[in-house]
Amino acid sequence: MPRYLILFLTLGILLPVIGCKKFDHVQAERTHLRMVGLACESYALMANEYPDNLQTERFPKFLDGGSLDDQWGVEIKYQRTDDGYSVLSGGPDKEFGTIDDIEITSKQIQTWKN
Repeated sequence: MPRYLILFLTLGILLPVIGCKKFDHVQAERTHLRMVGLACESYALMANEYPDNLQTERFPKFLDGGSLDDQWGVEIKYQRTDDGYSVLSGGPDKEFGTIDDIEITSKQIQTWKN
């Protein structure tokens, strides 16, 4: 069998696996942000408002030991909005404001839990 054919077949098998690993991290981060969102919802049930920030003294107990760092080791961003909040990861490139950012909003969490 020619060498280029072996190389082609090997790449055809390995490239999708490499792509899946990146996809798995993105899916895991979406789940992580949903968990942070649910913690925000739990906090709001107790305090009658969303937290001002995720470092507030009472918030960590709602995370139940969860991390405020994303899958790539970067601290997630939290922002209160007029109608709830937004939780954001910079995504695989670790930079905020780029196309691969991952965001979960309070509206998405409320829709998801119903």
